[in-house]
Amino acid sequence: MNVAETLLAFPPRNGSASVIVEKDGLRFAPLVTRRLNLYAEVSVLLFRQQPRGTLITDGGDIDNRLKTLLDGLRMPRGANEGRQTLLDTPDPVPFFCLLEDDSLVTKVTVESEQLLRPAPPDAVIAVISVHVKKTVLSHDNMAI
Repeated sequence: MNVAETLLAFPPRNGSASVIVEKDGLRFAPLVTRRLNLYAEVSVLLFRQQPRGTLITDGGDIDNRLKTLLDGLRMPRGANEGRQTLLDTPDPVPFFCLLEDDSLVTKVTVESEQLLRPAPPDAVIAVISVHVKKTVLSHDNMAI
């Protein structure tokens, strides 16, 4: 069995580590988990219509925008968090997401550049880079 099959096994096989978390009838596969002793450092590059250096003054509430972005990278906390309506299509099994919880993000950097093409004033292109790190090296997280 390869590493991916082991990490995505549900229930876990032979006492090996699995990243699968079952919550409210759904199965999630977060990459960054406490179980694997992992944490993340996130770097965000925002391309916006506003000139460089106006991220704080003309960017709106940057704290809430950043919190919303991080919330979108983690597993939902409740059954319908993030859902507007129930979809007719079946849910993927498992749901892949970056973070088990946003508390696993230990560092965030945000840079702003001017978007050099026509776009609505509130348009943003975000380039997100994630550096996954280990708190403890183990056999289970060695391949990550």
